[in-house]
Amino acid sequence: MSDAAHALRAIDDIQHAAAGLYESALDPNAQERMRRTLEPSRLAQAGQAASRVARLQIAAEGV
Repeated sequence: MSDAAHALRAIDDIQHAAAGLYESALDPNAQERMRRTLEPSRLAQAGQAASRVARLQIAAEGV
C-alpha cells in the first residue's frame, strides 16, 4: 500500500469507527473497533506515512 493510501485509509477508518460509536456507544463491537482504530502504533504508522507524503510534496515543489 502506498504512503498516501495508508494515510487516507487511516483517516477513513477513524471516521467510520467514530460514526459507528456515535450511533451505538454501548455496543462492544463499536467500542472495540474504535479502540483498534486509535491504537497508538497504528496511528504512528499512519502519521509516518503522511509525513513521507508531505516530504515528497515539498521536495517536488522545490521548497
